[in-house]
Amino acid sequence: MNGDYYSYLVPLAESMEQRQHWLPVVVIYRACLDSTLARARAKYYHHGIRYLKKLDSLAPKVANWHDVLPHDQYKKSLRQDHARKHAF
Repeated sequence: MNGDYYSYLVPLAESMEQRQHWLPVVVIYRACLDSTLARARAKYYHHGIRYLKKLDSLAPKVANWHDVLPHDQYKKSLRQDHARKHAF
Protein backbone atom coordinates (compact mmCIF):
# COMPACT_ATOMS: atom_id res chain seq x y z
CA MET A 1 0.00 0.00 0.00
CA ASN A 2 1.40 3.36 -0.98
CA GLY A 3 1.15 5.74 1.95
CA ASP A 4 1.87 8.69 -0.33
CA TYR A 5 -1.86 8.70 -1.06
CA TYR A 6 -2.64 9.72 2.51
CA SER A 7 -5.34 12.16 1.39
CA TYR A 8 -7.36 9.14 0.25
CA LEU A 9 -6.13 6.64 2.80
CA VAL A 10 -6.83 8.58 5.99
CA PRO A 11 -10.55 9.06 5.21
CA LEU A 12 -10.72 5.37 4.30
CA ALA A 13 -9.09 4.47 7.62
CA GLU A 14 -11.51 6.71 9.50
CA SER A 15 -14.45 5.04 7.79
CA MET A 16 -13.12 1.58 8.61
CA GLU A 17 -12.46 2.64 12.18
CA GLN A 18 -16.11 3.59 12.60
CA ARG A 19 -16.96 0.05 11.50
CA GLN A 20 -14.40 -1.34 13.96
CA HIS A 21 -12.24 -3.01 11.30
CA TRP A 22 -9.11 -2.51 13.37
CA LEU A 23 -6.50 -4.47 11.40
CA PRO A 24 -7.10 -2.73 8.04
CA VAL A 25 -7.03 0.62 9.85
CA VAL A 26 -3.65 -0.27 11.36
CA VAL A 27 -2.29 -1.30 7.96
CA ILE A 28 -3.41 2.00 6.41
CA TYR A 29 -1.93 4.17 9.16
CA ARG A 30 1.32 2.21 9.00
CA ALA A 31 1.54 2.89 5.27
CA CYS A 32 1.03 6.59 5.93
CA LEU A 33 3.62 6.59 8.72
CA ASP A 34 6.17 4.68 6.64
CA SER A 35 5.66 7.09 3.76
CA THR A 36 6.12 10.10 6.05
CA LEU A 37 9.36 8.72 7.47
CA ALA A 38 10.67 7.69 4.04
CA ARG A 39 10.47 11.32 2.91
CA ALA A 40 13.01 12.16 5.62
CA ARG A 41 11.72 15.71 5.95
CA ALA A 42 11.41 16.96 9.51
CA LYS A 43 8.58 19.33 8.58
CA TYR A 44 6.33 16.29 7.96
CA TYR A 45 7.18 14.40 11.15
CA HIS A 46 4.26 15.89 13.07
CA HIS A 47 2.02 13.84 10.77
CA GLY A 48 4.09 10.75 11.53
CA ILE A 49 3.79 11.37 15.25
CA ARG A 50 0.02 11.65 14.88
CA TYR A 51 -0.08 8.36 12.95
CA LEU A 52 2.05 6.62 15.56
CA LYS A 53 -0.14 7.83 18.42
CA LYS A 54 -3.16 6.57 16.50
CA LEU A 55 -1.46 3.20 16.03
CA ASP A 56 -0.66 3.06 19.74
CA SER A 57 -4.34 3.52 20.56
CA LEU A 58 -5.54 1.02 17.95
CA ALA A 59 -3.12 -1.81 18.72
CA PRO A 60 -4.94 -3.11 21.83
CA LYS A 61 -8.14 -3.41 19.79
CA VAL A 62 -6.65 -5.83 17.27
CA ALA A 63 -7.57 -9.33 18.38
CA ASN A 64 -5.76 -11.27 15.65
CA TRP A 65 -2.78 -9.87 13.75
CA HIS A 66 -2.84 -12.67 11.14
CA ASP A 67 0.25 -12.11 8.96
CA VAL A 68 0.70 -8.49 10.03
CA LEU A 69 3.59 -7.68 12.34
CA PRO A 70 2.22 -7.02 15.86
CA HIS A 71 2.40 -3.41 16.99
CA ASP A 72 5.09 -3.83 19.63
CA GLN A 73 7.40 -5.49 17.10
CA TYR A 74 6.53 -2.92 14.43
CA LYS A 75 7.26 -0.06 16.82
CA LYS A 76 10.57 -1.60 17.90
CA SER A 77 11.61 -2.00 14.27
CA LEU A 78 10.49 1.55 13.53
CA ARG A 79 12.58 2.97 16.37
CA GLN A 80 15.64 0.99 15.22
CA ASP A 81 15.26 1.97 11.56
CA HIS A 82 14.67 5.66 12.28
CA ALA A 83 16.71 6.20 15.42
CA ARG A 84 18.57 9.13 13.87
CA LYS A 85 15.41 11.11 13.15
CA HIS A 86 15.52 13.24 16.27
CA ALA A 87 12.54 15.41 15.34
CA PHE A 88 10.41 12.29 15.21
